[in-house]
Amino acid sequence: RPEIDGFQVEFNLLAPEPFLSRVHRLRERRMAVVIRSALREGFLTGKYRRDATFPDPNDQRHKWTPEQIAKTVDQVERLRFLEREAGSMVAAAARYPLSFPEVSTVILGTKTVAQAESNFGQVPGGVLSPESLERIARLQVEMGLRGPLWRRALRKLGIGS
Repeated sequence: RPEIDGFQVEFNLLAPEPFLSRVHRLRERRMAVVIRSALREGFLTGKYRRDATFPDPNDQRHKWTPEQIAKTVDQVERLRFLEREAGSMVAAAARYPLSFPEVSTVILGTKTVAQAESNFGQVPGGVLSPESLERIARLQVEMGLRGPLWRRALRKLGIGS
């Protein structure tokens, strides 16, 4: 019987729940965890403004309303404190999932040489401090991004109270 030894899941600063609600089971099963959408369609790079538009119909963000875009940008702005620690929002966004020992790797989209240099130069090896992870958790709660299982999951990870 074939065994599943890996699991791919969305996990980022603005979407913590898919991973956190499964982290205990993933740890118990010792599965490889591959994180996708760490940059939240590019918003966690910090480069978009509230009035951003995506006119290309092939762009997945094309169907986002102006309100969705503005709300997402506002949420990212609340996380800008991470730039001091990580050096950039890209590094902070990639290091957030890497801060959890259950995570094996993070998939980062790369379209330019500059992005490749950042993604493969600045990001590897870094994790966020426990203080930043606790502050992130508090902000995620304030922004309504955490589901009912988050407290238990964080306690099992040794983060928060």
